[in-house]
Amino acid sequence: MQSILILVMFGILMFLPDLSIAETNAECQTTCATEKSARDANCPPGEDTDQARVQCLQESQEAFESCINSCPQQAPADAPAEN
Repeated sequence: MQSILILVMFGILMFLPDLSIAETNAECQTTCATEKSARDANCPPGEDTDQARVQCLQESQEAFESCINSCPQQAPADAPAEN
């Protein structure tokens, strides 16, 4: 009975890292989007032709892309099996 319990616990622990990577990736992307929105809101007001605003929005986009690229990558769920 004790060995079955240990086996079940081990099986559960094997699946936890896969779930946490997907959750962490989604949380990271959400955080990046939230930070980008905050940066965009802090850019100087004006039209999209204002040089200072354009530069600020461009820097915000670059920071967003850098943030997204630093998020943990998900392993493809339907990766082909090697034969």
